[in-house]
Amino acid sequence: MVLNIGDLEPFTGFLRLCAGSTAQELNLARLGADAGISQPSAHHYREVAGLEVDLMVQDGLSLLLAEAKSGRTMNESFLAPLLEAKERLEPTQAGTTLSCALVYGGDQPQQRKSVRVVPWSRIEELAPD
Repeated sequence: MVLNIGDLEPFTGFLRLCAGSTAQELNLARLGADAGISQPSAHHYREVAGLEVDLMVQDGLSLLLAEAKSGRTMNESFLAPLLEAKERLEPTQAGTTLSCALVYGGDQPQQRKSVRVVPWSRIEELAPD
């Protein structure tokens, strides 16, 4: 039983997309994008040359690069992978935003260069709107 469908037009479009995908591998990201539904997706970033970022979260045209460090004291060296990845991945598509965050074991939120530094206890502040 289906309840509380507020607008039948988008729902009907979604059903048509599902029907068109019968007997195919289910790709939820593609199906969601085709239906106009977006959800954040998370990935780990690593290059052969050694550059690595713990987490990449994409939500529509927004991309967040994040590193996690257990240390209670902020160290400038923690920023290096984020800043290098940001430089390499700088968006070229109009309207796309790229931001960086570092989650650490300390208790003071900070702004260092172009990186937002957030304590573990306030990690929810990084969630997409």
